[in-house]
Amino acid sequence: MENTIENKNKFYGQYYGQNVLTVGNAICDNTEEYWIEKSLQHTQYLLLKSISSITADEILKISHKIGGDIEDAIVFINYIMNNDVLGNACEFNVYCNEIIAVIDYLRSKSYALSYMGVPVETQIEYGWVKLKEE
Repeated sequence: MENTIENKNKFYGQYYGQNVLTVGNAICDNTEEYWIEKSLQHTQYLLLKSISSITADEILKISHKIGGDIEDAIVFINYIMNNDVLGNACEFNVYCNEIIAVIDYLRSKSYALSYMGVPVETQIEYGWVKLKEE
């Protein structure tokens, strides 16, 4: 995926409504008008969390979503960190609905994840994302 404003805006849509859009060093208002207005600028990015900072409570919630135990959730999360999971869903014997639910859950918690084959490292290089310091 190329680093275009159209692709950037599609990526940003995954995090719409969260307090993660920044212009300069400030988090922007969480309003529709502001997101639309600012998403057309090149000088902003999303401030997201690294999935390596996931909490024990969040891992437990993911284990419930996939119908497994905590060890299954940890394996799944490690896989998400290193792969485009939607393309390889069958490896986990988890239904697509559960995979999408986990990915949506992680995005709702402001975690940076690969998108359409674009790994987090590339999103950072493109200037779409900065990771919060832990």
